[in-house]
Amino acid sequence: MGWSAAALLVPACFNGGGLLALRFFMGCLEAIIVPSITLLVAGFYKKSEQPPRNAIVFAAISSVINGFLSWVVGHIPTSAPLAIWQYLYIIIDSPMNAFFLTEQEKYYAVQRLAENRTGIVNKQWKWDQALEAVIDPKTWILFFFNIAINIPNGGLLTFSGIVINGLGFSPVTTSLLNMPTGVMSTLSAFLFSWLASKWNNRRCLVTILAAILPIVGAVIVYTLPRTNIGGQMVGIYLLYTYFGPYVVGISMGQANTAGHTKKNLQYAIFYIGYAVGNLIGPQTFRDEQAPAYTGGFTAMLVCYCVCVLLMGAYWILAAYLNRHKVSSDSDAEDLVDTFGDQTDFQQKNFKYTT
Repeated sequence: MGWSAAALLVPACFNGGGLLALRFFMGCLEAIIVPSITLLVAGFYKKSEQPPRNAIVFAAISSVINGFLSWVVGHIPTSAPLAIWQYLYIIIDSPMNAFFLTEQEKYYAVQRLAENRTGIVNKQWKWDQALEAVIDPKTWILFFFNIAINIPNGGLLTFSGIVINGLGFSPVTTSLLNMPTGVMSTLSAFLFSWLASKWNNRRCLVTILAAILPIVGAVIVYTLPRTNIGGQMVGIYLLYTYFGPYVVGISMGQANTAGHTKKNLQYAIFYIGYAVGNLIGPQTFRDEQAPAYTGGFTAMLVCYCVCVLLMGAYWILAAYLNRHKVSSDSDAEDLVDTFGDQTDFQQKNFKYTT
């Protein structure tokens, strides 16, 4: 979440075209990172292990990993035979060519992922898989989920300090009161991702439950008078639990998408949703609405409710697809499904995580 966090450094006077342009520019710099990290987690970990790893990578040490990878890729000369972004995929490709694993460790790393049935890696771009990613309704449910969950993210990260300062605190006190927001964000990510990994096949439900906390926060901030400082601060801190449903929600794509081309394109679409949400978020906090920022908090409440509805729709769709899967008893066919570059639609035995 690097470029969103960097927006904290932008003065409030840039709310508008300047801030939008700056965030767009910073988003372009980060655009290759998030899809690649998502692919990396999906390629190295079992479905049950993916949510906690997402929490670690995106919430706790994202700046370390993202910064290092950006630094490495940034030192590749423009005269290199491949495009700069292509080298990132080479660096973090798959267990089969991970330089830090022995041959035996690579074998076990691949074998343990067989139950995922999402494949490992394939260098060939397949247009049929790209088309399937576009027509797959799961792609667009999660795309709009990413927009909805990140509109509050873009608004909060940019203007939370201004909102807290509007409650009557000094700039120094505002800085101190902003510190627990990161704690709430990280704790919610770890708590709900751990629950998703332990509560078998209830990932959509966990995402819905996780979204209820920021809904409560939005209701508190919206309904309580600004003179109720304690209540307002509780509401603001609860708003920062939005990261829990985000981390668990993006793991749905990792668990339920097979086929290397399909995964690449689908993750890219998800990231576009992430960027769009972060671009829209700051625009919901208008200067003329200070200090109440009614529009911003109303937008948050609506977006979180939309997230609940979208995840409910995803749950219903995944359950429907599971009921219409035809199981195969052929070991040879099962082996092709497991390690062949086949999509989740093409695999008869593929079971969707709900």
